[in-house]
Amino acid sequence: MKKFNIIRYLKRWWPLIALMSIFAGAFFMRYASNNQAYTAQAVIKYTYDAASEGLTPNGEPLDVSEIFSSTVVKEAIERLGYSVNVDTIRSGGTVTGITPADVQTRQDALAEKGEEVEEYYPTEYVVKLTVGSSRSAEFARLMLDEILSCYFASFGEKYVDYSTIPNNAENVLAGGYDYIEQAEILSNSVDEIIAQLGSRQSAAPDFTSSRTGLSVSDLFDEYSYIQSVRIPYLFSEILGERLTQNREILLKKYQERYANYMLTSGTDGDKVASVKEVIESYGNKNKEGSLYYAGTNGTDTNGQNGFVLGDVYEEYDANGNIKDRTTVYDTLISDYVTLLNRKSDSLIDAAYCQYIIDTFSKAPNATENTAEARASVEAEISALQTRLDDLYQVLLVTMEEYNEYMGAVNVGVLSTTAVSARVNVKLYMMLGVVVFFILGVCGAILLGRIQDFVEYLFFTEQSLEMPNRTACDLYIKNNTERVLGDDNVCVVLELTNLSHINNELGRVKGNEVLRRFADFIKEASATCGTVYYNGGWQFIGFFEQCRREDAESFADYMHRLVHAYNEESGDAKMEYSLGMAESRTANAHTLRTLLRGAMMDRRKQED
Repeated sequence: MKKFNIIRYLKRWWPLIALMSIFAGAFFMRYASNNQAYTAQAVIKYTYDAASEGLTPNGEPLDVSEIFSSTVVKEAIERLGYSVNVDTIRSGGTVTGITPADVQTRQDALAEKGEEVEEYYPTEYVVKLTVGSSRSAEFARLMLDEILSCYFASFGEKYVDYSTIPNNAENVLAGGYDYIEQAEILSNSVDEIIAQLGSRQSAAPDFTSSRTGLSVSDLFDEYSYIQSVRIPYLFSEILGERLTQNREILLKKYQERYANYMLTSGTDGDKVASVKEVIESYGNKNKEGSLYYAGTNGTDTNGQNGFVLGDVYEEYDANGNIKDRTTVYDTLISDYVTLLNRKSDSLIDAAYCQYIIDTFSKAPNATENTAEARASVEAEISALQTRLDDLYQVLLVTMEEYNEYMGAVNVGVLSTTAVSARVNVKLYMMLGVVVFFILGVCGAILLGRIQDFVEYLFFTEQSLEMPNRTACDLYIKNNTERVLGDDNVCVVLELTNLSHINNELGRVKGNEVLRRFADFIKEASATCGTVYYNGGWQFIGFFEQCRREDAESFADYMHRLVHAYNEESGDAKMEYSLGMAESRTANAHTLRTLLRGAMMDRRKQED
């Protein structure tokens, strides 16, 4: 087997090692560049009293992660006009509470003593936004500033006053709805907007947007006109002509809705009956006097739980707070009313569905007049949605300013936004080159040594230390289709008296002579090419980039080596034959043709 030679392995794999190192350097440089980051940082403070208790102004738990919510980030991106993924920005945002040093020291001391640590709710937070190298430091600063601005407005919408008013009729034409369904969606959307505008109008009746010049009252009047005039007209046109895009599908939808409403009504009816039965039982007990008394039952020290109905005047406790006079009976009555109303609502909705079913069950076939009515309704729906979309854009701008107005006093920025950069790109690049160079060298040594083992086990005649017949066949197979140039030579050698030596002197002596003959071949062909042991006493060599003159020099050197051996050897002399063929002189430009030429030449030499 070949000796362990690091230089040989590196020389063979050096181009790949260099390529890997260059690629690794470029990859790590690109990786570092892609992971280069700019971090914008600001400090905000919640100024309202409930913030110190971890609550929002309306009493809900304060969740500072909403600063980087998808809604807030998306709005900030749209305001700036950037083209960037929302999740990309959100993933780079962090919010960390600032705990004063004295509070932290006190908590640590209590924890060390094993005492209960009272939870501290910060009112000041560090808000950070980190963006990649594809963005600039200015991008990070502007984005964080805009996110905070949008968050302040959102905070006012959600916790100080109201949430964003939705536009549920935005995609009414693209949703595959029938005419009557489109009209219902438009009507429900307008109803919801009117309801929310009404509550906002009462909360801030004097507010007027500086951006649109409209007040909440102006918007309320616009939507009220649409609900009281245009939408009823649309319903009358659809129901009057019984217009539908697909009667069967429409009827199937409303029949399914009718069944669901009736099922809900039946379920609520059962609950109403159950609650009513409990109420009646409760009343019967009251009539018997078991629960009606004015004093104490021995367990109630305040003497209030026994009353079915409290006195008409309020009673106060020692702290001046009104006592809760609610009893189980009061709760039952409240549940009864709620269930009864829900049952009634389901019956009303079911009756409406039945009305639609009855109306469109008699839908006429398409006529010219119906076609005109359909075109008119489609135009009216399109115009109405366009008007609602335009009005909604004005509503968004107005409500945005309204929410900023309502929420600005509750949270603000304590420090201006600062930006910093990180990641040493050159260090990453050098690290990649060095690491992959070392890995490449180790890999080259490992692969080279593995190849040595494979060649030795499968493609080497181990007794002769030269390529075997399998290697020869593989070489011929891989180069059968190759067209040879003029400088290719094939040589065939045979130790012709090997059988005689084996018979006369023994196989051990024959093997020794064969090994010496193989050594002579390897020595003579060291500068020419590769010679394969083809089994028995035959050797085949293929010399590339070799002229016939060079091959003749090989043959002459081989002759001198054998002659010298025969002079020194006593009884085991070597007799061999050698044939060669050059691709140019033999006009043999395929490997097999060249091999046949060498075989024929050997036979001629032997004869």
